[in-house]
Amino acid sequence: MDLENSYQTKTDNLFERWKAQSIQDGFTDFCEDGLMYRGEITCSVTQDGKTFWFRKNGSEDALWDIAPKRVMFLNKDVPYNPNQDIREWILRQNETDITALHYKNIALWLYGLLNIDDSGRSPIFEDINDTKIYSPFIDKTPIAIVNCKKESGVSRISNETLSEHIERYKGFLKDQIQILDPDIIVCGGGSSMIKDFVKTNVYPRLEKINNWMYFDKFKNKLVIDSFHPSYYGLSKKEIYDRMMTHYQLFLTAYPEFLNSCR
Repeated sequence: MDLENSYQTKTDNLFERWKAQSIQDGFTDFCEDGLMYRGEITCSVTQDGKTFWFRKNGSEDALWDIAPKRVMFLNKDVPYNPNQDIREWILRQNETDITALHYKNIALWLYGLLNIDDSGRSPIFEDINDTKIYSPFIDKTPIAIVNCKKESGVSRISNETLSEHIERYKGFLKDQIQILDPDIIVCGGGSSMIKDFVKTNVYPRLEKINNWMYFDKFKNKLVIDSFHPSYYGLSKKEIYDRMMTHYQLFLTAYPEFLNSCR
């Protein structure tokens, strides 16, 4: 894939227009996101001695291009990080283990969705609930993390605010999803608002398979209406098991999806 037509270049060109419109609308804390970088992990030290770990861009375009299943996590927004490029993040505070609830759930979901066995069964939670398993897996696996609201927020976001931003920038958000062309979109929270956006604007022929799974059999796209990755109302095991149980039920109905994307 040439640089001009790469996923990152197309996304960056989209962000130029999106940020310009955001500034015009009075929003100045735009956070870039999308296909997570897969280059070298390095760090920088601030003048007050704080160390920040980040990742350089690298082979993510090529890995995404050939991935058997492309998984995108479509979330609400990112708090307290104005003008950041989330694609640089390594999803933890050091170079070793992922422990934050939000990114641990994402890592566990990613591992489960991409490691279904030949009988359509997902890995058992107890077997993979180990940072030595899911941290290196998410480090090497191409993954997209996209926020519906690009303006950095605070610890909580109301559905009203989320809806306002989705409606205002729905054309840009649709373009970003279509550039990345994921096979599975995990919609994180928003009382089904994020899933509803995808159905209305991107894949209008989605059909409900069960309370979690929505499938466009014409485009072979699966949309998962999930808990927010930071949801703490259930244990991590329950959150993982519910998604995997419903995914397995989907695969029972559409077993060909398992090996049908690329």
